[in-house]
Amino acid sequence: MLAGLCHDLDHPGYNNNFLKLCKHPLAHMYTSSQLEHHHYFLASKIIEDKKLLSKLEASEREAVLEEMRYDILCTDLAVYFALRAQLAPLVADRAFNWADTAHRRLLKGILMTTSDLSGCCKPFGVAKAVTESIYEEFYNQGDRERAMGYTPLSMMDRKRRVNQPAEQIQFLSVVVLPCLMLLTNIFPNTSPLMDNCRETQEGWHEEIEMRGMRLWRQDDSTPPSRSRVLLKEENN
Repeated sequence: MLAGLCHDLDHPGYNNNFLKLCKHPLAHMYTSSQLEHHHYFLASKIIEDKKLLSKLEASEREAVLEEMRYDILCTDLAVYFALRAQLAPLVADRAFNWADTAHRRLLKGILMTTSDLSGCCKPFGVAKAVTESIYEEFYNQGDRERAMGYTPLSMMDRKRRVNQPAEQIQFLSVVVLPCLMLLTNIFPNTSPLMDNCRETQEGWHEEIEMRGMRLWRQDDSTPPSRSRVLLKEENN
C-alpha cells in the first residue's frame, strides 16, 4: 500500500530518457530508473521524518523499506520487461511455485505494473480520459525537446496527435495485455481486467474507423435540383 501510494511521488512530468537528455541532476545521481529511485528516496524520508514505522523493530523497518524500494522500482517499464521475461516461462511451463521467494518477488513486480497501468483496464470513456491527460504530459515534454533542437517521438509530438489511437492499440498489445495475461494465469479472478482492456483496445479501433469516415457535407442532405437529376440520368 505504501509503495503504491508513493510510487510517483514528486514526479516532474518527464520520463527518464528526458532527464538524461537534459542532464538533470537525477541523471547524475542514479544510473538507471532515475525517477523511481527519486520516488523511493522521498518516500523513505517522509516515513523516517514522520516516524510512520516507529512501532516496528529496526529489522522490520528495514525489510519494509526494502520491499517498498523494490516495488517502486518495478513501476519502471524497463524493469517490467526484464521481470516479464523471467516470469513468462515459469507461467507457460506451469512451474510457478508459491513457496519460491524469487517467484513471488517476480509476481509482485508484475502486480505493481498492473496497478500502475490500471487506467487501461477501466471502461473506455474513463480509459480515454486518463490517456488524454497522460498525452498532455507527453506533449509538454515533446515541446521541450523541440525547443532543445530534437525531434520528439510520435507519442510526444502534439503535431502528430492523430496517431493517438494507433499508438494506444500498440501500447496495449505490447505492454498491457501481456502483463494481464500473466496475471490472469496466476489469479484467474482478475480476468475482468483483461476483458476491460480488450474493450478499450476495441474502442481505440473504433476511434480510427470514425476518424477515417468521410466528413458530412451539406449536399448529402440537400434534395438535388431538377437539373442535377436530369444530368445524372443522362450520364447513366
